[in-house]
Amino acid sequence: MPPERFVATRDNVLQALQWLTLRSSPGDQLFFVFCGHGAQLVAEEYAGHRLCETAIVPTDVSDGDDPAVPRVIHDTDVHRALLQVPEGAQATLLYDS
Repeated sequence: MPPERFVATRDNVLQALQWLTLRSSPGDQLFFVFCGHGAQLVAEEYAGHRLCETAIVPTDVSDGDDPAVPRVIHDTDVHRALLQVPEGAQATLLYDS
């Protein structure tokens, strides 16, 4: 069984993204790969239209306090982490989900 830090839980994936982005410098090329499930969740409904947000699904998606609220990693969570990448660095994300 792999050490717990290598399991793709929500916390571990977000910590890995933070580790990657906070250690980057101008000129670096960052590469993040996620192979697993993806999802689209309704973010809001407006004038009869559903606006969806994409998400990746970690291994502990159903381990939250409220089973009706999945513990996914929203694209806004990833975007928030990428805001830490300094100018002059390049980040490439590959999702196989």
